[in-house]
Amino acid sequence: MKKNFIGIDVSNRKLDVYYHNQCQHRIFSNNVEGFGEMITWLKTFKVSVKSMIVCFEHTGIYSEDLSLYLAEKKVCFYMESSLNIKFSIGMQRGKNDKIDSKRIADYIALHYTQLTPTELAKSSVGELRKLLSLRGHIEKEIIGIKNRLKNSSKATGSEFIYQIELDLLDVLCDKLKLVEVQVKALLKSDEELHRIDELVQSIKGVGPVSSWYLIATTNGFKYFEDARQYACHCGIAPFEKSSGSSIKGKTQTDRRSNRKINGIITMAAMSAVQYNPEMKEYMERKQKEGKHYNCVLNAIKNKLIARAFAVVKRQSPYVDLKKYAA
Repeated sequence: MKKNFIGIDVSNRKLDVYYHNQCQHRIFSNNVEGFGEMITWLKTFKVSVKSMIVCFEHTGIYSEDLSLYLAEKKVCFYMESSLNIKFSIGMQRGKNDKIDSKRIADYIALHYTQLTPTELAKSSVGELRKLLSLRGHIEKEIIGIKNRLKNSSKATGSEFIYQIELDLLDVLCDKLKLVEVQVKALLKSDEELHRIDELVQSIKGVGPVSSWYLIATTNGFKYFEDARQYACHCGIAPFEKSSGSSIKGKTQTDRRSNRKINGIITMAAMSAVQYNPEMKEYMERKQKEGKHYNCVLNAIKNKLIARAFAVVKRQSPYVDLKKYAA
């Protein structure tokens, strides 16, 4: 069957759609009516739903309705990172929404055989992501208020402003606890996710928040084939940098990654060093060998991710073998 490639540049109110096979462009509203008009327009070129290969950038809430609509209509679509598209098309000059939609269509026409079609996460994982996003916003506001209170006092500031800040802090802390209760209830309502949460938290150093983020970002450990892929996504997988005999760079991580989950895993690793005797001994031994603290900590982050994938794969809690060592 002949494939028909469609690139879509998604914005808040509109979709710029480019039909690669016929070099046709048209704008539609970013709503259900606009999605229907887009499908009808494509059918005027005798394009069947089964032959459509649709690609657009992952733009969060702007592309959420479109992805749900395409999944419902059983259209094959790819939600790609904007960086993947940007680095794949070489040097480009100038941009607008029409040009972007054409570049996206060119990208999917060239690379679709090497990519995996997007499968939407189950509803409970989608709800978990929204709750964690809300939790992150609340946590950020709490940190901001605490910093303002720390750097000011009633003596130097306004009593009214100081009291308002305290009241806001109390309200936000209560809301944060409420969100966390809702997350726990959501996981308990889904038997599979609840089991995964228990398995991941059996690893020393991995607490509830780290476990929730691991589940949300891996779609219940289904998005990534192995721990190495996920470590690369988090920005903790080391890569060699060398060329010929002249360039001998240090093996290092890449910052083009999910920095939020990187921070979460970093906190888990620091907790493991503090409370897990095995990790503490590993840190001390490597530092005595001359390794930098951050280098060893990164190795521990990789160990935690590998263990998380291992316990989920074998469906059994983590066993601390040092307890049973002679």
